[in-house]
Amino acid sequence: DIFVPGQMIAYKVLSAANATVSRGKKQGGSRRAVVTCCPSVVNAHLMASSLLNGLVLNGSVESVEDKGVVINFGLQSCELRGFLPSTALPQFVNMETLIHGQVLLIRIQHLSPIGKVGRVINVSAIPEVENLDERIVEKLHLNMLMPGTILLAEPIQSTAKGVYVELGNGVKGFIRKQHLPPRQRRDLSKLIRSIRVVVMFCEQNSRMLVLSAHPDIVALSKPQKRNTFEGIAIGDKVLCEVNEVDRFGNIHFDLILDNAPKGSLVSAYATKSHLQSANERDAYKPGSVHQVRVISYRLVERQLVVSNKREIFAQKMVSLVDAVPGEKIRAKIESIKANGLGVKVYDRISAFIPIVHIADKQFTRIEKHYSKGQVLDCRILEVDALKRRLILTSKPSLLNSSLKLIKEYSAENVGAVTLGYVRAKHENGGLLIGFYGGVRAYMFPKEAARLGEVKLGYTIQVNVQSVDVEKQRMLVTVADPSLTADTVVLRSSAFMEGKDVPLCYSATITGNSQVVSGAKRGQRLDLNVHLGKKLGGTVQTSMAVELLSDTLDPLVDTLADCFKVGSKIPQVTVLSEKGGIIKVSSKRFVIDWLQRHPRIHSMDDLSKGLLVCGTVTQRHAEMGYFVELAGGSALVAPARFIVYSAEEDPQNEVQIGQTVLARVSSIDIERKRFSLILNPPLCYELDDGENWCSLGLRLLEYTIADWEWCAANLIGGKKLPSLGASVDVTLVLPLNDALTLEWSDEKLRGYARKGNFPERKYTRGETLKALLLDVVLPSCELEFYIFDEEKESTSHSAKTKKGHTKRKKVELCSEVEVCVAAVKRDFIATVTVEDSFERAVIYLPSRFHPNIVTPSPPTGRLECGAVCKVMVKQLCGSTLIGLAEGDLAFATALLSAKMKTKQDLKKKKKRDTDSTSKRVKPFMVYPAKVVGPWKRGQESACAIELELPGGILGRLHGSELDESLLENERYPIGAFLREKTAKSIYVKVISFGSIKEITSPKVDLSKPTKKRSNDDNRIITSFVRVAECTMRKWKMAEEKKKQSLLGYQQHYVHGELVTVFVKKPLIGGILQVEASPITAGVIQKQSLGEGNLTLNPTDTDSALIDAAFEPGEVMKARVVGVSTAKNRRRSRQQKCLELTVVGSSNEVKPDERVMGRVINITQSPTSVVFALANSQRAVITPTGVTDRYGHALEDLQAFLLNEVGFTLLSKLATTVGVIW
Repeated sequence: DIFVPGQMIAYKVLSAANATVSRGKKQGGSRRAVVTCCPSVVNAHLMASSLLNGLVLNGSVESVEDKGVVINFGLQSCELRGFLPSTALPQFVNMETLIHGQVLLIRIQHLSPIGKVGRVINVSAIPEVENLDERIVEKLHLNMLMPGTILLAEPIQSTAKGVYVELGNGVKGFIRKQHLPPRQRRDLSKLIRSIRVVVMFCEQNSRMLVLSAHPDIVALSKPQKRNTFEGIAIGDKVLCEVNEVDRFGNIHFDLILDNAPKGSLVSAYATKSHLQSANERDAYKPGSVHQVRVISYRLVERQLVVSNKREIFAQKMVSLVDAVPGEKIRAKIESIKANGLGVKVYDRISAFIPIVHIADKQFTRIEKHYSKGQVLDCRILEVDALKRRLILTSKPSLLNSSLKLIKEYSAENVGAVTLGYVRAKHENGGLLIGFYGGVRAYMFPKEAARLGEVKLGYTIQVNVQSVDVEKQRMLVTVADPSLTADTVVLRSSAFMEGKDVPLCYSATITGNSQVVSGAKRGQRLDLNVHLGKKLGGTVQTSMAVELLSDTLDPLVDTLADCFKVGSKIPQVTVLSEKGGIIKVSSKRFVIDWLQRHPRIHSMDDLSKGLLVCGTVTQRHAEMGYFVELAGGSALVAPARFIVYSAEEDPQNEVQIGQTVLARVSSIDIERKRFSLILNPPLCYELDDGENWCSLGLRLLEYTIADWEWCAANLIGGKKLPSLGASVDVTLVLPLNDALTLEWSDEKLRGYARKGNFPERKYTRGETLKALLLDVVLPSCELEFYIFDEEKESTSHSAKTKKGHTKRKKVELCSEVEVCVAAVKRDFIATVTVEDSFERAVIYLPSRFHPNIVTPSPPTGRLECGAVCKVMVKQLCGSTLIGLAEGDLAFATALLSAKMKTKQDLKKKKKRDTDSTSKRVKPFMVYPAKVVGPWKRGQESACAIELELPGGILGRLHGSELDESLLENERYPIGAFLREKTAKSIYVKVISFGSIKEITSPKVDLSKPTKKRSNDDNRIITSFVRVAECTMRKWKMAEEKKKQSLLGYQQHYVHGELVTVFVKKPLIGGILQVEASPITAGVIQKQSLGEGNLTLNPTDTDSALIDAAFEPGEVMKARVVGVSTAKNRRRSRQQKCLELTVVGSSNEVKPDERVMGRVINITQSPTSVVFALANSQRAVITPTGVTDRYGHALEDLQAFLLNEVGFTLLSKLATTVGVIW
């Protein structure tokens, strides 16, 4: 605060800018000169006798007295001080705010005429009041002058570039044209009167002198004349008149202003590169008027730097001054650094993207994902004034956010939900959240703990709690009321407690958003909930996609471009309130439960053994699950399944957001805590007229109703048929295992799985009769069941003639034979096959209790293709819902089963220990516990160790993971282990094998032993049976039990693209990979491609170096060769694939740039042999290395084995197949 914009001050250059640029790379040195304004340095050459009346120099405040200020000039020869009266202070300086050491520009006055200087002299901080003393001017020489000194100059001669003047005593100077008043620049020959000038630059014992006669510069003590340019800001558009076109094509303009009839003291200037027309002489004649845009300032010349280019007129910003934080712009990458990307905005404004703001996923090697010249969409974070550049972000979460942008500390931001990023982490666990324009907020440690482990740069959706505008402080909390870490218990507040508060409200969809909090992301539906006038009218909130319905699988894959804005949700219920944001749900089961049972308002309404309904809010690392009770009470309690088995049952798991029924197991009124039990047999009550299947039927009814609501409110207004409807479809493409179909009414694509269409020959374009089984929303991909209507009608007509009745329509209470067509997690779709009934779809429940989680893929009582009897129980619109024969007994046994005691489970475990291994059979699906990475036998980072029922060892190779994981993750095995370690999964056994383990016997030294010392090193080899497993979806769903179909791939074709995993890092120019436990592979270094090879950062002229490959990394490679080695002892063939990641061409064209690896260096004759990616050999001779033949042998000897470089084809020796 000791300087004011526009203030004039003298300074001395300590070191000049010495940064150089060579070959496009910046060398060492500083790009800016280092200067100082310290009086002791600037005035170091002065002595007391050098001080003259009217001389201007720097002085610092030493002390502030009652009537003035004591000034220190920093003179080394004497302790001279100056006294500055309060009346001689400039207007921008307040004596009360002056601080010790503050530097001012001081004019010496009232010195003794005989040259005697006392210990204190009079000074003034308004230098322009008087000129240098006339008596001094008569004896003037250049060494007397200091920057800021004002003199009277007499014009001598005028030139095109300026005016020569005489200062006195023969001292002459030159004033450049741009340093003269604009009104006198048109005709310098008319400048004949004396003019006041100020010294801008001078040097002792040198003839260097720079003068300025601009009135705004001469007024040294008036910074207000220099910090504004007639009120014109950068980016403004103004009218200018051409004054002059110099010999370089640059244009000098005069401003046309209404409030300056005599002409403005501010002028404009445009370089040739900033002009629209190439012919300056014709387009910019003196006196012509043009509209230009201000792109910069020249402070000393008092000029506006302008341009009239069309692209500059279209720019949102032209300099750092008019940069608006939060504005979207496009930037081009200029340089790639370890800490971020250097970019240019509009090819002229420097900007920087820190590494944490490049993308939501943080990269370790930026150069693999970005390249120079690439254009990125960005937002302006803030302006770095020190380095004169913009700080940008290209994170998609910040770019695509539709939330309010926080750009300033304003009380209007309180209560706003916005998106910020983690700027810093405090030692106490708190977080500093950054926004736009340098605005920051603090998040308390308890609130930050809800996010779990977060890293710098993570984006977080927050809610502004309070803002202190004066102190520029802000407090925020996590905006998502359902978000919490695995080690923190989420607490919310009750909503509108009272008996008159309604259970349900209507809501309107206003949009959708994506919640981004660190590494966690989720989709939410933005709503306006209509609470009514008594409760505050309409409030804005958002609902997680898990709370939209009671289904296990979301009804929609994505909320983006899904529901129409303005769609009505008939009923939502409020669960709780957190940070002023209400948490709502439209689950029909929850709403129905609240209407059927008394509402729970507080702990007083709970009792031990009470059955309650709620939703799972989180899974705690130590306490299991947490369930939030429905009704708005915000009561949250730990919930668990009662199990005594040491093995975790995958069915005893629930999902986040799942609807559950729970039984209160304990209550602590004093501590206000209670706990819940989730076992389905203990969480069931039968009402009058209900049976054990009632809950299952109710869940299925609500699922169909929710689907119909979603289908009716899709964007685009697509009209979908109801589930089970009979439609006509057109065959698009017949395949072996499926038919690709199109529903012509809405041009929607669909399919029919194998088994859901008759086995016959199909032709493209034919029309088929189909039943709708399921629809994927919002993509509207339809799943059909095809039946041959003509064949069935002909067959039925023949039977009718023999006395059979006509086909009946399936109605309520009809009992009909069906075939299972589709098994989903939330329902089972069956199709009638009985001749006496029309073809129809009947839906069966997949689960008979909300707490049951159907595995994925579903495995249970019914499989695709199974035939059974079904009784139609109810109708949901036009959709039939029923129960299969045996469902009532199944549900009764499941829900009325007596809980086994601990002793019963121990007996069963002891009885089954010897026979469990026999139950694990190939081609069957089993639950398995993930142990960790494969460490049995030969350790491998490409496989996962599993524990199957009975302690059977299982191996899940990386190639058998889910396809989506292999496509989206670079290290799929590591990602799988981070999420699933110590958890249970479902796998299918595809084969059995064995591994060899080498162990050493352990000697019990606590007991007497006859074992000799040399026996301690004896090695024992054992073979352990291993079950090879898979999680690939198509293998899990495949019904055929064939080793050739489900097992590891045995045969490979030349040119085939396979997925491989890195076994070991690159050694000896060869990368070892494996496609499966029985198939290994190698990729030679020259076949890795340029994407996996980089320039040596220490020597860019040297050969390429390979990127760091880590074990377990997945990559796609193409087979170029297969070798088979036979093991004599076991008579088993072991395959080894030769692979490449680049497209290999058998023909190399002349002058083609190819990559090769050094495999041999010959001495006589001297040459270097390269192995190319297409398996050919290339030879480089001394004449092919350099045109400096005297150094050719040294260059050849510099090659090293296995290094990779680029070569150019000179000629091809066709007889021997060698490239020169």
